[in-house]
Amino acid sequence: MRLKIVPMAFFFIAVFLISICVFSSIDEVEGYYMNTWIENIDKFNEETTWTHPKFNNEGLNY
Repeated sequence: MRLKIVPMAFFFIAVFLISICVFSSIDEVEGYYMNTWIENIDKFNEETTWTHPKFNNEGLNY
């Protein structure tokens, strides 16, 4: 049983390390998308008269 677990462990460690490399390279792209996402929310808040106790038209209202 232990012989089956060892290759799986190496596989999961490899996938984990590769995903860390991929996400660290995506970081700059993510900043761009976050900014456009925030701009879209601001645009949505300007265009709508929808209100909610937690969200008003200025955005988050805690």
